[in-house]
Amino acid sequence: MRSLTLAFLLGVVLAVPSAALGDDLSVGDPPTCGDSTVATLSIVDCLGVEAVPSLDETSPATADAVTAFAASAGVVQELPDYCRLPAEVVFYTASLWVDLAQAMATDASPCAEYYFSIPALAADKTELRGPLQPELIRAFGPRFHAMAEIHFTGWSGWVAANPTRTWCAAGVEARRRMIDKNFRVELGDSWSINELSSAVRQGGPARVNAANFIRCLYDGGDGSLPRAGGNVFVVGLGQSTNTMSVYKPNLRNWLTDSAFWAEMARSVRWWGQEVYAHPSQTLVPGESRNSRSRSVADYLFQVANLAESGPEEIAVARDYLRASHYPLANAAWRYATGFGDTMVPPVVMQELVSIEQYAMRQTIGSRPATAAPFVGYAWAPNNLVQPRLPTAEFNAGTRALAQRLASALRWTLAQGGSAPPGACGPPDTEPIWCSGALEGATFNALWALLTSWED
Repeated sequence: MRSLTLAFLLGVVLAVPSAALGDDLSVGDPPTCGDSTVATLSIVDCLGVEAVPSLDETSPATADAVTAFAASAGVVQELPDYCRLPAEVVFYTASLWVDLAQAMATDASPCAEYYFSIPALAADKTELRGPLQPELIRAFGPRFHAMAEIHFTGWSGWVAANPTRTWCAAGVEARRRMIDKNFRVELGDSWSINELSSAVRQGGPARVNAANFIRCLYDGGDGSLPRAGGNVFVVGLGQSTNTMSVYKPNLRNWLTDSAFWAEMARSVRWWGQEVYAHPSQTLVPGESRNSRSRSVADYLFQVANLAESGPEEIAVARDYLRASHYPLANAAWRYATGFGDTMVPPVVMQELVSIEQYAMRQTIGSRPATAAPFVGYAWAPNNLVQPRLPTAEFNAGTRALAQRLASALRWTLAQGGSAPPGACGPPDTEPIWCSGALEGATFNALWALLTSWED
């Protein structure tokens, strides 16, 4: 593994603001490293989390070994007929994507398809990781798919390096590199953008550039490439925010941009809003499972809630979000910022994942006409922040978190419908997975403001 010093230097390089390249090229600055007010994947670049496919040699490292593992685990290869509402689960992975896929396969829901973004290379974020890594994901079976991470900050540099380059050309080049690195859209693989910045939310050149990039990622911009609807992760606010004075008006204005949302409806299948629940805002002592679920659901579905309450002029955005929006929830363990404060014992992180899954499935089940059957999690194990855990303890906690995530998904999706209690424990058992508490935790009622269009 590379030294921490090298990882930190790479993080600093990747955090160079894209606005320095000029507004006509920009897709927006990444948030400042250490900003505790945002929910953002850029913290991974800041910390330089080393991207490796697995913790150790116990994970299968060849396609044949993965195939043999999937066969021995009895992974259901096709969706059974009884799956009345098949689900799609999208994972952002900063590292350990093979370990995560193995955990999902070991305890797989027969009624779900799983998508794993594979990080680009740290030294050059326009270079994709392959050809082996996409093959390892697909080898788990036809319900397991690889997504190529398309890193906006990296591609900003690519566009700026040559005055003849455009954002459409960047999208076409990214698709070419996907083919070169063995991402197979004809087998269900796709692309995943990390991440739309707050500048895109605010409008201007950043939004135009993002739309052009996405349009040409989809099909070359002119139909010259096979169509491939992809995934987008969108930077958000931290759960502990204390004001909506800027964020809510910006969201309302964005939702009125019908041309942008029409392009998203054409090109983006999964719209992943970054909403990383904090243990300190969710696992409130003395509160019931349902009260925790109601509170965290206001945060997880904030953008969809606002769209549902909006006027007819945002119909294009609302219709698209009903079909494609999902919360990218929190399974990023041991961070101080970016994903909230998850410097907690592994059992607390497991309880957070269970409550998030309960809230998502409860919301989807109660709003089948207005909530897409998608869920997502940011998976970013990190043992670089002090105080570091002993390696054996960190590895055990990471595996336990992956197992809990897999089981919570399995038991809420067991029959292809919505069975929220499964997130809190298997059927016919005590729902203890959702019963833990964190001393001092309190709800943030401010997110309920986004259930209404008006101030």
